[in-house]
Amino acid sequence: MFDIDDSSLQYDSEATHSRRPLNARQEAFCQFYVRGATAARAARLAGYGEAGAKNQGYRLLQDDRVRDRLDRLREALREERQAAEEAEIAHWVRRGEANIARCLASMEDDDH
Repeated sequence: MFDIDDSSLQYDSEATHSRRPLNARQEAFCQFYVRGATAARAARLAGYGEAGAKNQGYRLLQDDRVRDRLDRLREALREERQAAEEAEIAHWVRRGEANIARCLASMEDDDH
C-alpha cells in the first residue's frame, strides 16, 4: 500500500533541492490522502493527533513539498491503473481470439 522507495522522496528541480524531504508522517499522510482519505482522516491515520487532525491536514495541503509529492503519487496511480486496464483488455482480446479459433476449428470439422 505504501510507496517506501526512499528515492521517491528526492526532488528533481533545482528549486526543490534546497527543500527538506518529507518526514515519515508527512509521507504517510500523502499515501493515505492520495488514496481517497480526507485530509483530516489522512492526518489521523498518519499519526497526527486526533484533536488537531483537521487543521494539520489543512496545513499539510498548503505545503509545496506535500503538494508536489501528491502530484507524483497521483501520476504513479494513474500509470498503475492504466497498466491494469491495458492488461485486462489484453486478457479479453486473447480470450476472444481463442474463442474465434475454436469456432473456426469447429466449422472446419463440420465441413469434413
